[in-house]
This record gives sequence, structure tokens and C-alpha cells, in this order.
Amino acid sequence: MTTVNMSMTSNIRMYNIFRKDLNLGDEKALELVQSIEQSAQQGKEELATKSFVKEEILATRQFVKEEIHAVKTEIHQLEVKLTNRITDIYRTIWGAAAAQFLAMICALIAIVRFMQHN
Repeated sequence: MTTVNMSMTSNIRMYNIFRKDLNLGDEKALELVQSIEQSAQQGKEELATKSFVKEEILATRQFVKEEIHAVKTEIHQLEVKLTNRITDIYRTIWGAAAAQFLAMICALIAIVRFMQHN
């Protein structure tokens, strides 16, 4: 209520200045006061919109940071799984190679023994 009274008081003061000091007619003074009031109201609305946009930007920035962190965590987990999988594959390959080498040595020993007996 105080804001409305202050606004009304300042509007009346402006009206009187325009009408008496600047010698504008009643209609022109009223039109000018209303135009200034409308401009001031639009300015307030723009400030409110800017504040809202700023809050939205900050919220979006926080959301993006959280999403980036989540993606980095998932990538790290995938790296760990991939490293473990590669290690398992290497072990399998080395195990198969060792088994083949052992089989070849056994076959060579068997051939040499067979040749010695004949």
C-alpha cells in the first residue's frame, strides 16, 4: 500500500509539474504521466525477467556441471571395465600360447624318444 501511495504521490507531482511549470494541457500532462508510469512498469518487468533468466542460467549451469560429472564418472567406469577386459584377453592369449608351446615341447620330446627307440 505504501508503494502505491508513493507512486500516486509522485504521479500527481509530475502531473502538476507538467501542467503548471511546463504549461501543458490537462490531457497532455495526464498522457505524459501515464506514459512515464508505463515505461517505469516495463522497466520493472524487464528487471524481473532478467532476474528470472539469470536464475535459470545459474540453475542450468549447475545442471550441466552435474551432468558432465556423471558422464565423466561413467567414462571412468567404462575405462576400468575395458582395461579389465583387455587384461583378461591378454591372459587368455598368453595361456593359450603357453599351452601350445608346452604341447609342441611334449610332441618334440615324444618324437625324439620315438626315434631313439627305433
